[in-house]
Amino acid sequence: MDALNIYSQAAILIFIYLNICYIFAMYLRDNSIVDICWGMGFVILANYFAITNGFLNPVLLVVVTIWGLRLSLYLLLRYFKKGPDWRYEKWKKEWGRHYLWRSYLQVYILQGFFLFIVSVPVVYGSGFAFEFSIFSLVGIFLFFFGFFFETLADHQLMRFKSDESNKGKVLDKGLWRYSRHPNYFGETVLWWGIFLIVLPSSSGWWIVIGPITITWLLMKVSGVPMLERKKAKEPKYQDYIQKTSTFFPWVPKK
Repeated sequence: MDALNIYSQAAILIFIYLNICYIFAMYLRDNSIVDICWGMGFVILANYFAITNGFLNPVLLVVVTIWGLRLSLYLLLRYFKKGPDWRYEKWKKEWGRHYLWRSYLQVYILQGFFLFIVSVPVVYGSGFAFEFSIFSLVGIFLFFFGFFFETLADHQLMRFKSDESNKGKVLDKGLWRYSRHPNYFGETVLWWGIFLIVLPSSSGWWIVIGPITITWLLMKVSGVPMLERKKAKEPKYQDYIQKTSTFFPWVPKK
């Protein structure tokens, strides 16, 4: 495989796709749609490279497609129900007259960069036939475990927030009893599963950059830290912090 060629194609696809998302977002004056675009970006890449490579790895195509479609649909429904994301509304006020170019560089170009890095196993793995091995079987298990975990956590959160009587309360039931961010934990696990699905056929250990990057983003950058800072001063959330694991599910403290 010509790595330079396939990653050049991937970069061009991502650039075009996120520019389209940016134009639409500026029409709406709302950058929240970039989160909806995130999952679909992987679906587009997976399907494009599956087609160009003759569907060599249908397992990889299926898992990436169902994950991306599920995530984007969930975020789209949430957007219709709740409206703009608080993070992007906060930045819009802070950026003022610089909103257009800061949105482009700090939201869409940056998002495109991380989409490119995280998608490395997907793009590279699409060029190799699926190979049954202990690694790929563990990878399939991890993917569906993480996918189920993330989907269930999102469902529990949506149900909790849709009930007006829960306003001002903290979700500490279901999966949220064992982790403050079970949806992010599930997403991390499934990306390590995707890496293992690809690994036996490609033998490219360097593609581990994909799951490492998404793990770092969710645990240290845009996932856990941002939500924790937002809720840091809420007394009920402080109590929740004291008894509940931050990321990895664990038995709550008494």
